[in-house]
Amino acid sequence: MFSRAALTDRALALASGPSKTARTRMAIDVHLDGLTLSVASVRRSLKFYGETLGFKIVVDAAPDFALVRVGGKGGGTIGLLALTRRSRNS
Repeated sequence: MFSRAALTDRALALASGPSKTARTRMAIDVHLDGLTLSVASVRRSLKFYGETLGFKIVVDAAPDFALVRVGGKGGGTIGLLALTRRSRNS
């Protein structure tokens, strides 16, 4: 297991650029549009994300699937996919 500092040093070492100064100035911009989670209960997860956290429910196809909007119109989504019996035993 690597420490956070070791991972940061490794990321800088992999960055392109002829000098340490060039690597230090390199910025990494990450954007996540969507994420799908396998959940034991789509209904229970909808209650948590919708009622507790206040996210907008876009699709409610419980008990199998749901889609929740995070961060308004420009935000991403979280898909909630019910675990199947097979995936629970894997």
